[in-house]
Order: sequence, then C-alpha cells, then structure tokens
Amino acid sequence: MTAKKSIILFVPTDYIGIIVTNALVPALVKSGLNPVLFDTGTAKNRQFKVQAPADLSFYNVGAFDKAVIPFLNTQTPAAGATPAAMTYAQLAQTHGLTHHVIKDVNDDATRTLIDAVPDAIGAVSIRQLQIFESAIIDRFKNIGFFWNIHSGLLPDYKGLLIPYRAIINGEREYGWTLHDIDTHIDTGHIVDTCVSALDVNKPVLDTYLDMAGPAVEMIVRAVQNFPQVKKPNTGGTYYTYPTKEELSVFQRAGITYVASPRAYVDRIIASFSIPGTKHADMLRDAVIQSMAGHFRSLPQTQAEAAEALAASRRRA
Repeated sequence: MTAKKSIILFVPTDYIGIIVTNALVPALVKSGLNPVLFDTGTAKNRQFKVQAPADLSFYNVGAFDKAVIPFLNTQTPAAGATPAAMTYAQLAQTHGLTHHVIKDVNDDATRTLIDAVPDAIGAVSIRQLQIFESAIIDRFKNIGFFWNIHSGLLPDYKGLLIPYRAIINGEREYGWTLHDIDTHIDTGHIVDTCVSALDVNKPVLDTYLDMAGPAVEMIVRAVQNFPQVKKPNTGGTYYTYPTKEELSVFQRAGITYVASPRAYVDRIIASFSIPGTKHADMLRDAVIQSMAGHFRSLPQTQAEAAEALAASRRRA
C-alpha cells in the first residue's frame, strides 16, 4: 500500500481558524492526504502598531482560550452525539492524526518536528499571527508549497479585519485569498481566491465564519492542481487593526462584530455542542462566565449586555 502524502497545517487558537480547520481536515483526509496539525495556540512572534480591539480579540481568541477549549477538552457530549466542530486535539484523535503544540513556528524544535513528518508535500498557514522566517519558508518550498489563507482579497486588501474596510469602502463582494508565503506580510504570489456577495448588514464575525466552506474548497482545489500558474500580488493597501477613531466610524455606520452577546453564544453552542443538551448548557455557562469577566473592563453598555445575558441564562 502506498503511504499517504502529508500536508502540514499551522493553526492558532482562533474561532475562525478552528472552524476552517474543522472543515478542512476531513476534506483533506477524503482526498487521500494526511493532515498534520501544528498548533500555535495564542503565541505570537510579532508586534502590532495598533493593538487588536479588546472586545473583538475576546470574541475570536479570549473566549476560546479561557472557556471554550478548556471546557471541550474535559467535557464530552453524550455518547453518539457529534458536534459540527471540535478542538484540534479532538479533531486529531477523531481522524487518527498527529497534533503538535508549538510556541514558535521558527524554532529548532519546530524544525525537527517538520523534518519528521513523513512524505510532506507542503504546508498551509491558517490565520497565523506569527511571521515565518526564511529558513522555514525555504524548507517547504524545497518540497512543494507553503501557502497562507488570507481573509481578504489580494492584492487590494492586505492586513487585518478586512470586512470592516470592505464595507466602509462600498465593496459589493468580499473574499479570501490563498497565496505563497514569503518573508513579508500578505505579499506572496496569489494562488487562488474565493468570493461571496458582501452583506453589509451581517456582523463581521458571521461574514468571516460563512467563508469557511468556500475557503476549504479553494484550498483542496489548489492542492489537487499544484503546481499552478500564480498571479502577481503588487500594490493595494495594508490595513492595520482599526484605531478607536476608526471603530467609532464603523459603529456609526452600523457595522458590528457580533449581532449580540446572546447570538454569539448561540452560534458557539450550535457549532461545538448539541443544543438542548446538558453539555450545551454547561458550555453556555462557561462562555457566559468568561464574557461577564471580560466585559467588566469594557464600557458600561457592553457590561450591561453581558450581565443581562448571564441573568437570562440563570433564569432559564
């Protein structure tokens, strides 16, 4: 029997990244590949001129790092129940895959793990906030490909939180780009794109999450068609995290990250549990407790929203 070819996935603790990976892994397995997960958690190796907005960072990273993942790693749904999504550790166990937890994508320990992956054909970085150095990049390019999935359409939209920029700029479409990784940010040649109509009334987080399906199809297609003709990635604008002033402009324009704290929790339950079960109630309580603690440090209107949500859960 011919051994399966391996593909390395660099994945972070990130709501959007977890959802993409949960769809991507079974698609790659179905296509005959062996995904190997390199999990960087919340570790970063870069600095940002403008810091990530606190509430947005909490919704996408903090709640998962502090509440969702710890809960899911210790509490399982009832026997026979299979949620739509799971943690990286559970995903690896379900599909019989290797799951490495790493701190730095460039250190010697990570290079040793990469070199030990059997029959690797390349790697894909999914929403990483770490910068890859030339030694790692060259390692993958020598064996095949090294791609990043960028949540914006290149070359025009480089950088962070692109849905906000696309909406405020009056775009009618929004999409993601698969591109080569080089030593700069969002500058490698374009491998492929996936595009959807941009719903300006949809919360930004939902806009991101709803791109998971098209993004997975794009990645699988690119792997199957490798090597392919690529497009140049020149020009465009690099967008930093929004400043407080820019966030105020977005808010006045009616652009929200989540529809409400309740809608956010409901979507997590729908993805990572079975609604209506004890497991779902326990997960809901864990997320709400995490939210209440976070929102106490934010403006009063948001704190009130979190407290109202927690109170409604207690009455249920």
